[in-house]
Amino acid sequence: MSTAHDWLRRDGMTVREIAKALHISTNRVKQLEHRALEKLRQNPWIARQLFQFVDFEPGERPPEGATR
Repeated sequence: MSTAHDWLRRDGMTVREIAKALHISTNRVKQLEHRALEKLRQNPWIARQLFQFVDFEPGERPPEGATR
């Protein structure tokens, strides 16, 4: 699994928890996650806007241009 997946799930819900909450399969959750990450890769502006809502770990440097 990539670093992006680790970062997204570090303090969040597991794929199984998300699937259970949404009443969908774990495979469908993974498909949706993959599609969302692809859209972020294709549109860096959106990704930069989302970074303002991310709390970074102490000592971890936010990406260049992030406001938080």
